[in-house]
Amino acid sequence: MSYQITIPDISDSCVIKLWYAGKYVISKCRTLVRLKENIEGGVGRFLKNTPKGRREDDLYYEMYCHVLENPEQDFYIEILCSSNNPLELLKAEHMALLIARSDPRCLNNDFQPYIPRFTQINGKKSWINRGYYLNYMSWKKKFANRQMLE
Repeated sequence: MSYQITIPDISDSCVIKLWYAGKYVISKCRTLVRLKENIEGGVGRFLKNTPKGRREDDLYYEMYCHVLENPEQDFYIEILCSSNNPLELLKAEHMALLIARSDPRCLNNDFQPYIPRFTQINGKKSWINRGYYLNYMSWKKKFANRQMLE
């Protein structure tokens, strides 16, 4: 069976909830088309049980297991935040994951926003550059301090 994700007509980068059979993952993407390709390909590799398809450290491993247990359902994308500013997306993903931490329907493996691996390496390109990353880390520290005071 081929699983297809219908994506909304949006050109901005965004933070989404990807729903499947009553459960979801929260993710951030530069383009929905690329996310769609990654998820559909990942589900296909997982269901075929290819060597790289069943890695437990995959961001979407729990979602893929859920797809395996609940075949022939539909994916649905809910847009949580749409922006071309990576800092806004990191903050939105952080807040969404903070709320989802206690939700049993959330299938995220990690409740920290995903940072592309080349963000911190000099000379490498990432859609979230080092400046946005450092601004996010500063905001996160201030946010955590504010939460402790309340």
